[in-house]
Amino acid sequence: MHIPSKAKFICRCCAAPVEVDAGVCHCCGVSYPTSGLRALLLSPFAIAFYVIVALAFMTFWFWQDL
Repeated sequence: MHIPSKAKFICRCCAAPVEVDAGVCHCCGVSYPTSGLRALLLSPFAIAFYVIVALAFMTFWFWQDL
């Protein structure tokens, strides 16, 4: 009888083993180390981009009212 083993998750940056629902890697500190999409959406570059887009949206929204 074949007994399947549990899936082993590794960090995408440093290849250290991490838990299934780990919020950060215990070795390198990367946010959501096993999910490529979450890592991309929560990267520092993406957050800066979100801030710039929000400021541009607010500028054009209030510019229209003048």
